[in-house]
Amino acid sequence: MVIDGIEIEVQKKNIKNLHLYVKPPDARVLITCPKRLSNKELERFVSKHYDWLVTKRAEVLSRAENAPKRCKYQTGDSFILWGKEFKILRQGAKRFSLEISDSTAYLFYPDSMSAEKLEAHIKEFYRAELKRKIDILLPLWENKTGLHCSSYQTKDMKTRWGTCNTKTKKLWFSLRLATRDESELNYVILHELVHTAVPNHSADFKALLFKYMPNYREIEIKMKR
Repeated sequence: MVIDGIEIEVQKKNIKNLHLYVKPPDARVLITCPKRLSNKELERFVSKHYDWLVTKRAEVLSRAENAPKRCKYQTGDSFILWGKEFKILRQGAKRFSLEISDSTAYLFYPDSMSAEKLEAHIKEFYRAELKRKIDILLPLWENKTGLHCSSYQTKDMKTRWGTCNTKTKKLWFSLRLATRDESELNYVILHELVHTAVPNHSADFKALLFKYMPNYREIEIKMKR
């Protein structure tokens, strides 16, 4: 029922007294009351406690908004690596570690670790995985194309998969690539290598992409999903 603009759940029971609750986290209002109580009596009760009810709901909503967010790396959550989904099995430990086996990501970290610190460890795990792959694939593409970069680095980029400084020929790769299929990493490596020769996305650039990766358009579409 709605009383004074507030939606209220009413539970009538074999009890003698009225009880008013504001339930976290969404400030749901609940009244338990004797079965014999009429709606008019309920309305009078709510009106009498209206100011308290409004204040209490605001407090509950404020606490919920400012409460620490649940860490997303818990048992049963998904962990993505190289386009594959692994179910997390989390255990307490003195220090962080992450091991991938079959379909499971075995995640260890202390209960006291903050979400920010845990996220930093996860990023470093992705960085190590990404560098391991790039160290294998980049030389292969350099040998295949005859194009060479001066160096490369990984970076937590949100809007780009990679970038190339066409003057210094230094390449940058997004940490997010560690969550994608390896074919997409190959595409980004080739894409940025071609930029060392062609700084724009002209017909010459696309021709070189097609020469070394005829299905590059399919991968581009896949990476936009």
